[in-house]
Amino acid sequence: MSQNHHPSARPLLSVRRLCVRLRQRSLLLKAARGDVRVIENLDLDLQPGEALGVIGEFGCGKSTLARVICGLQEATSGSIRFADQELARAENSVLAAQRRHIQLIDPNSLQYLRPRAVLGRVLAATLKTLCPELDNTARDQHVPILLSRVGLLPEDAVRLLKSLSPAELRRLAIARALAARPQLLIYDEPAVMLTEDSERQQIVDLLARLHREDGLAMLVMTQQPALVRHLCDRVMALYLGRVMEQGECDSVFQAPAHPYTRAVLATPLTLETSKRGEHRTRLLLEGERPNPAQAPIGCVFHPRCSMAEAACVREVPHLHRTGTTSRHYAACLFATQPQKYTAAAPTQSTATGSATAL
Repeated sequence: MSQNHHPSARPLLSVRRLCVRLRQRSLLLKAARGDVRVIENLDLDLQPGEALGVIGEFGCGKSTLARVICGLQEATSGSIRFADQELARAENSVLAAQRRHIQLIDPNSLQYLRPRAVLGRVLAATLKTLCPELDNTARDQHVPILLSRVGLLPEDAVRLLKSLSPAELRRLAIARALAARPQLLIYDEPAVMLTEDSERQQIVDLLARLHREDGLAMLVMTQQPALVRHLCDRVMALYLGRVMEQGECDSVFQAPAHPYTRAVLATPLTLETSKRGEHRTRLLLEGERPNPAQAPIGCVFHPRCSMAEAACVREVPHLHRTGTTSRHYAACLFATQPQKYTAAAPTQSTATGSATAL
């Protein structure tokens, strides 16, 4: 965890009442079928040098939140302030300038690059785009430095992308983000495509070292709570685009106050294999996830909650303090006395292999 942030300082990133709604259309009639509420009234503050983890199952809104913050997707409403600059309604020139300071690393970061692209040229092109003040000589000098920072060798600059392992590709994606010397790094599932325990641990250790050495603010979007506990100062649990719980990692992990958070922490990861033969870990909670276009009334988690009562249908619970710490909040009617939590086994076997918490 980082010790670089100062809770009393002005936030580097401040998000207020953020809403993202997507228009759903019929393929046959080409008519509108209503809005899908992907993010609903989300508030978030991130201090300089602080690391915040956002956990939740697939489809909870983590990736959308990451894309909206870094300007790759528009918000429907709300405010996004970064370094005292409003981004939600900013001009394209302002967004382009801030893009250098907010870098997103996700599983698709390298999908548009040619397999036969040379690693060194990829980094040089990134430097040319994000750091136009550098000349050709300066860019060539920076490439081996970037490679070394992420655990690759300077001689790897001549390798083709298709020759890199999945772990090496993750390192390259991180190097491209570091090229801009950003103030905020957003990691969307940084280890999801890595199946080897050692590879996942190495990437997590790399992220922790870079965060510690550079003092960068960091957002980690993941289905792997153990990764957040290892890297972050605070954690936020997201479900159907709503914040269910948030607080310091120690407080939330030791005494989760919301049934959804407890389910996320207690459910072991499953290793899945796609039709293309790709492996990824997936968090699969019990119960059917509701259609986001028809979110349940009241508490959106009540159809899957073992504690649900009639009041959970009538009333939308708002975030309130749980009583553990002053920064621990939960959106549950029964969250005033959080329960102690016993972690699930970190390793579990499936028909396709094994997965660990990291």
